[in-house]
Amino acid sequence: MKTLNFMFTSNKSNGTRLTLKYVHEGITPEDARSAIETIAGLKMFAKGDESIYDSPVAVDLIETEKTELVGPAKMLA
Repeated sequence: MKTLNFMFTSNKSNGTRLTLKYVHEGITPEDARSAIETIAGLKMFAKGDESIYDSPVAVDLIETEKTELVGPAKMLA
């Protein structure tokens, strides 16, 4: 599974993350940059007077691979 990890700072310099799962296979760095800038530009997430996703910092693509070591089929064999 692929996950995007967006990292931001708030207008009060607090770090925060936004994680999105089920990422499209063909995502490019330009797509990720556009997405993080759009999210930050919306200014629609706030906690009191703190704009949570105020300034984009980075985007990481996390790829998770599962390897079954012991599972139902292997336990019964």
